[in-house]
Amino acid sequence: MNKMYFWNYLKGKPSTFWFSLLSLVVSALTLIYLIKQVDLSREHNRNSVKPYLNFYAIAVGNNKDGLYLSNEGLGPALITEISINGKRYPDLRSSDWQKITKETGLTYSCFAFGALKEKMAIRAGADDVPLIVLSKSTDLPPTCYLESLALQEKIILKVKYTSMYKESEETALLFKF
Repeated sequence: MNKMYFWNYLKGKPSTFWFSLLSLVVSALTLIYLIKQVDLSREHNRNSVKPYLNFYAIAVGNNKDGLYLSNEGLGPALITEISINGKRYPDLRSSDWQKITKETGLTYSCFAFGALKEKMAIRAGADDVPLIVLSKSTDLPPTCYLESLALQEKIILKVKYTSMYKESEETALLFKF
């Protein structure tokens, strides 16, 4: 009985009521669509400034041989953690690299070392950030070129970083031929 009463109540409403009801439904659907579009826009903004750190090695037999870091993403990367062979280095300095090369049985005088530290920002598009490269010395022994190849086999370098939206990522240099 109550259903019939409600239907009779709606049946007698003027057309302005129906237009108002239709406007309310359209407005609600528009609001739902707008909320979805805002979420898509946020996701797009987040992805459009995402960093992508990458390690790469150069081994062509000249004084550019070594390990490099680049940010191939579109946004800056903030380094949060650095580890080599499982040991954490909050501030990876030249003296740390010298110890690491000694521990792995390499001649540290063959190499020049770059610095890397936690809370360091790597700008978008940063290429050729040297981490460890052959020394610029012109009288390098021929074994240094072989050691630059051996270096890739003996060092496992991991870097954790975040984007400007605080999304965490990790990249690792794991050369095992």
